[in-house]
Amino acid sequence: EEFIVRSENLSAEVRGTSFSFQNIPGQGTKVEVLEGRVAVSTHVESQKSAPEGEQVIEPNQGIFVNQKGFVRSHLNDFEKNRLETEFEKLPIENIPRDKNRTYSNRQELLTDFQRLEKIILINGKEIEGVIVDMDEKAMYIQTLEKEIVIQRESVSEVIQLY
Repeated sequence: EEFIVRSENLSAEVRGTSFSFQNIPGQGTKVEVLEGRVAVSTHVESQKSAPEGEQVIEPNQGIFVNQKGFVRSHLNDFEKNRLETEFEKLPIENIPRDKNRTYSNRQELLTDFQRLEKIILINGKEIEGVIVDMDEKAMYIQTLEKEIVIQRESVSEVIQLY
């Protein structure tokens, strides 16, 4: 399943990321990306699901969209710090993820998250997937079958495959 945030004139499709989506009534919509990527597309007023164009926002970039179009920007240090602070305050349980999502192959997982890792445990077992989150004690890894949780103390090494 996709995770898409929509406003009256804009969609932001999550692609393994930390981002902010702010709809400012009467002015436009602002999207800021701290990590990962977000695909932003505008909509025709009468057809909310028909994208007119897509912009992919990379880490430390933002975009403001109104009736006049797109205005892209790079986040300054203040904006990056503000976003980091907002995300630190947000409990992991409040971040929406489909923990039972399955993927048919590695390429599908790579397409969604734009990266792939191999996690080697201290017992020699290897897990291939994407680290979608971490806290002091655990790593949350999206595998082909589902999201799993492993204790950080059981991890020997993480190798970036793509």
